[in-house]
Amino acid sequence: MRLYDGNKTISCMYGKGEVYAESIGLNTGRQIGGKDVFDGDILRYGNEILVVTWDRQFLCWRTADKEGAYIFDLRAIIDILGKPCEIIGNVIDNPELLKG
Repeated sequence: MRLYDGNKTISCMYGKGEVYAESIGLNTGRQIGGKDVFDGDILRYGNEILVVTWDRQFLCWRTADKEGAYIFDLRAIIDILGKPCEIIGNVIDNPELLKG
């Protein structure tokens, strides 16, 4: 079953639950610790909490701090810089990670 708002699908039923369109993040094509990284994922990078986001100006995956300021290119965090990095949640399921 699909629910529509005009021409936009706002939710779909798949198997056991409902999926809302705004909760689906695009796969970045990168992995951290064997897990795919998606748009909206929240990362712990050293002592920092960062959010994976698409940068429309530079057309690349970037990370932003809790206030939304761009910090690093995602590729640099995964491939170049040396601090440990892990996926700790995402903006839909774990918004509390961005508070404080």
